[in-house]
Amino acid sequence: MKALVILHLLAFSFSMHQSFADQQVVEIEEDCSKDLILSYFPEKIVNNVLQSYNIAQELWPAINEDLKSQDAIIVSKVEDKTKSMNPNPLRDPAQKDIAVNIFRETLYETFSDVMKKYGVDSPEQSQAMMNQIQYEKAEHFKRCMDKRREHSRIKNSQVNE
Repeated sequence: MKALVILHLLAFSFSMHQSFADQQVVEIEEDCSKDLILSYFPEKIVNNVLQSYNIAQELWPAINEDLKSQDAIIVSKVEDKTKSMNPNPLRDPAQKDIAVNIFRETLYETFSDVMKKYGVDSPEQSQAMMNQIQYEKAEHFKRCMDKRREHSRIKNSQVNE
């Protein structure tokens, strides 16, 4: 189920690419681990965003810990929101836009609630930060997939030689 969630979010995130094309994405270590790819709030990316919004560095560990604890229950929150919907957008491919919106809304609410605990009360700032996290996750995923394709291409060319 979490893989489906990630795919929905990445589909939406890639569609947002143009809105962030002018932003410089801070280079992060190219870690393509399953944990980083599947996390909704990867620490490295969250830290980049916190830094770019001048959030006090001494708050980062606590923010990341709160987000990490919420990461585990995102799917449950989404399932709770959709369980009474008919058709259920999580089970109906024709409803994928609705599912993506519910996931994004849930991620934003979760992120915003955590950030409020640390003094970020502006919904606009929380939304902008969440958008940047999603954009950076999508860019990171794309780089990982490109690396994987390149590795496969090299491996296949070696086999064919």
